[in-house]
Formats: sequence, structure tokens, C-alpha cells
Amino acid sequence: MGHFSTMRKSNLLLRLPCSLVVLVSCTNAAFEASKSTGLADAALHQLLFRDPVDHLQQLGNISDVDGALVRTFLSPAHIRAAQQLQQWMREAGLRTWVDAMGNVHGRADGQDGEDAPLLLVGSHYDTVYDAGKYDGAMGIIVGIAAVKAAVVEAALLSGVLSPAEATAAVAPGTDLRVLLDRLGAPAVLRHPVEVIAFCDEEGLRFGTTFLGSRAVSGSLVGSGLLGARELAGGGASLAEALASHGYDSSPSSIAAIAVPPAKLRGYVEVHMEQGPLLESLGLPLAPVASIAGQNRLAVSIIGGQGHAGTVPMDLRRDPVAAAAEAVVALERRCGGGHYPDTVLDGFTREHALVCTVGSLTVWPGASNVIGGAANFTVDIRCRVDEIRHTIVKDTIATVEALCERRGVECTV
Repeated sequence: MGHFSTMRKSNLLLRLPCSLVVLVSCTNAAFEASKSTGLADAALHQLLFRDPVDHLQQLGNISDVDGALVRTFLSPAHIRAAQQLQQWMREAGLRTWVDAMGNVHGRADGQDGEDAPLLLVGSHYDTVYDAGKYDGAMGIIVGIAAVKAAVVEAALLSGVLSPAEATAAVAPGTDLRVLLDRLGAPAVLRHPVEVIAFCDEEGLRFGTTFLGSRAVSGSLVGSGLLGARELAGGGASLAEALASHGYDSSPSSIAAIAVPPAKLRGYVEVHMEQGPLLESLGLPLAPVASIAGQNRLAVSIIGGQGHAGTVPMDLRRDPVAAAAEAVVALERRCGGGHYPDTVLDGFTREHALVCTVGSLTVWPGASNVIGGAANFTVDIRCRVDEIRHTIVKDTIATVEALCERRGVECTV
């Protein structure tokens, strides 16, 4: 989204919270009535545009490095971001807490009771290296804005807030939670809704993705990931890292985070496209057709290190050339490279198959030395699991076959 014009961004940010307000409003009738009796346009503009824009900018400035956005799981910037998100959730009138995994929650209770199925809205607040400020953050900030607008509107229409109090609640920095508590206000939304900021999606610290949402879905403990080791910085396990920050990382505590399917009305996540299609079609937003599954592979190839000037070509066991052949084979298998004879076995763009080598390292990395080792990563995604599994198997088989032909060792 970084290349969108300011007008396009404004249009998008204004439309998305409005659509979410319909989902979390106390009743459809109340929402229809709000068009003529609810908040003024200026107040809605503040809630649904000005505040989200300002908050996205502020959150984008919370980083572990200068000059770029980097916010990895449980880093100093990650912790500051969680604290800031809690403050904005309180200002939106939500009850807030941080669970044992580091996910930040903000809940607006519903009139149908504490145990009623809830609507979850949110995204993740960790980032990749040199990230964009909208990735993940937009889904959280837009969710907070939408729920705040719904709570203020419903409180006004139900008489919990007077017009003057509702206007005051819209002012930046006003803590709506304090105001509602002071008034002893009951739940104003028909159904409970919870904004959730997932602690880790990108997986940079421990090399595995979706730690926060795995905990909420109930799949983290059984996966064994509490024992996963960080990729750098001493090799602490996930459980040890959580405990070092004061979290109860016991399996029972992590398991208690899970939201049973029967207690979930639905899940809504607003996300930037991170691609060119919507802009090419002139569309500000669109629903997704599905969520793509993902596999990550780590490939290591070990060959024969030697002098670039004295080892004949037919006697070389070059791991770099082997890696290059594997990378090109992957690109071709997945439909890239504009090869005239590419055969996709019925795959089309609609299947959203994408394959990426995002990191490739060579040892020793000197211009006059035949490499001794090459290591690279593979990221394979597709909205159809069967296709993704086929590409993973084909990639492993291709790497093993070319390594055997070239006389180099490989592990995948």
C-alpha cells in the first residue's frame, strides 16, 4: 500500500471501519437509525478516519531500529507497541488484557451475556525486517476504530451517553472506558466483540509463524512449539522467552487462551493486499476468496570448495550452481520466469500459487573461490492445499535429484 496516493489511502481507511461498524453494531435497526439521529459527520470522520490515520503513523514509529520498522516478538519495541495498543483499546471503551502468549485483547461486552459467542476482529503487531507500517497494524487499528464508533453510537442511541458526553468521548485521548465505568453503563452492543492484536505472525525470532493465533485457536501446545528455539540471541526456547518477560508459559496456561469454536461467531481481519491486483483494477478494497496455506523449507547444499582458476569445470562439485539450478526449477514449476513451455498441470492464477526463495547464502563467499556450501530458503503458498503439497514434494524431489547428478550433498 506504500505506493497508494493519499486520496486512495483516505478512501480505504474511511470505508473499512464503516463496514465493520455494521458487523458489531447493537442492532441493524439501531445502525439505520444512527444515520439520522446518531453521531455527526464530523465525529464519525474523527473516529473512522482521523484517529486510525494518526494511530497507524504512531504505531509505525515504534521500532527497534532507527530509519526502518522492525518489531520482533518480545523485543523492546514489541512490548511498547502492546502497551500503546492497550491504551487505544481503553480509549475505545474496551476491557483490555494481555494473555500468557503476549496477545493483546480488547473486549466490548454484549447484551446477550458473557458466555455468548463473540466476534473476533484483529491482526498481528509484530513485523518483518524493514516492514511497512500497514502490514498487520491496519487490521488492529481499523478494528479498534470500528468498535469504538459502534460503542459510542450505540451508547448515544440507547441514552447511556448524552449528546454532549458522546461528543466528548470522540475527542482524541478521551478514555471511553473510564467514562462508561463512571456512569455504571451496561453493555450497549447486542453481541460481544473482541479486538485482538496477535503477538507473532511473521515468525522471525523462532523461525515459525502464527504463534499468537495458534494459541487462540488451541493448536500451539500440541504442536510442541513451546520448545522451539530462537534462531539467534542465545537459543532460548519459546517457553523460556515468555517466562523471562513474566508470562506463565506452562502448557496449561497457554492452552487456556484458546477460544472454542462454539464460542466464536466469526473472525474478521482487515489487511492490506501487499500486491498489485486491486490497484490495477482500480478497486479500493475487496473480500478475499480464501487464506493461502504456507510451507517453508530450508535447503543446505554442500559441495567441493576449490580455487576458481585451477579446478576444471567437469570436475567441480559446485553447490552454488546446484542452488541456482534448484531456484530456477522452482520458479519454472510455479509458473514464473515467462518460459514459453511452462506446464502448470492445470494451475492458474486463481489458485494463487506463489513460490519464493527469499534468502540465499554462500560459503565462503569469495569471488575467486568455488563455494563449499550454499543455503537457501523456500516459501511455497497456495489457496489449494493439494496443489501446495504437490509442489512441496516436487521441490524436494527436484533438489535431491539434481544434487545426486551433480555429486553434492543436500538436506531439505
